[in-house]
Amino acid sequence: MIYFGFGQKYILDFDQEQIAKDNAEELCRISKNWPNKFGLECSRLEDFQKRCSCNYGEIATGGVYDIPWVPKVNNFTGPDLGEKIQVRTLTCKDLYIRPKDFEKYPDHWFVLVHGQYPCPIMWVVGHINCTKATRIGWWGTPNDRPPCWWIKPEQLKAAPSYPF
Repeated sequence: MIYFGFGQKYILDFDQEQIAKDNAEELCRISKNWPNKFGLECSRLEDFQKRCSCNYGEIATGGVYDIPWVPKVNNFTGPDLGEKIQVRTLTCKDLYIRPKDFEKYPDHWFVLVHGQYPCPIMWVVGHINCTKATRIGWWGTPNDRPPCWWIKPEQLKAAPSYPF
């Protein structure tokens, strides 16, 4: 089920869409011989769409929290925005945090964004500190993902309050 309509609405303009698409295309081009970063078997089109959705979510988060988004190529580690912000752009309702996220980024903030390429409308739902998320989230695997912590949107601090 695709879950939208909860949170701070952000609509990407044409230039932002084009930058996101260009960046996604470059990521697909350089990673053509790598395993998919999402750990899934998918076509080049699906890979491009996932990368666009991620970029859209990062742009929307930057817009809502007033943090500039800088397109990155080949950066699958470190923050998505600023110095300590990780963005999850999802079509499912809940935010997830993997064990490796907690190991690498215990002091980072995780932002949940609902949206999906090609629609330029994103919903920035809210944010939570990684360490707090592992205390209040539930551990499990409601789908085919490996087990991780799941945090409901109601447990997040609503956007655009600014803790970063």
